[in-house]
Amino acid sequence: MSVGYPLVCVPADLNRRVKHDRRLNDNQLHSLPDSFGNLRVGTSLHLNGNQLRSLPDSFDYLRVGGSLHMYDNKLQSLPDSFGNLRVGCSLHLNANQLRSLPDSFGSLHVGEGDSLYLNCNKLQSLPDSFGNLRVGDILDLQANRLHSLPASCDNLRVDGSLRLDAKAEKMHLKSAKGCCGIS
Repeated sequence: MSVGYPLVCVPADLNRRVKHDRRLNDNQLHSLPDSFGNLRVGTSLHLNGNQLRSLPDSFDYLRVGGSLHMYDNKLQSLPDSFGNLRVGCSLHLNANQLRSLPDSFGSLHVGEGDSLYLNCNKLQSLPDSFGNLRVGDILDLQANRLHSLPASCDNLRVDGSLRLDAKAEKMHLKSAKGCCGIS
């Protein structure tokens, strides 16, 4: 279900259960209402291509049965409780301006066959909890400003592809030898 263009705020009647896709992409949204976390989406939620700089604290109550697309925004940070978010398939946070991730990030739950895209941000470090993540398909950290990886990356499990820049990959190999199937 698509919503008319260009939206500058979220429609008041949006905060309810949606069985299929909810497309709010390619609009001019600068913020989301506090009640946005009450939304339940059966398949995918598209918030990509907006002007979002931050997310409401209630965002971690949001439930998406499929993919959550939040790429190509201007997100600089995520709420402290972001790790409580539940996404059924993949989470796209790429092409934002994220400088750091909250400590709760390692508790993030992305479902089976999942992918996590954090590429093309401004991440300089990762929280210690990052090693608690389990990613079934792709974890993409390319095109960031990572100076080091936390020791907890020894516990990081990526069943598919771990994508790092050459510099970050060298750090990864030195600090987390054996992690993610690397020996």
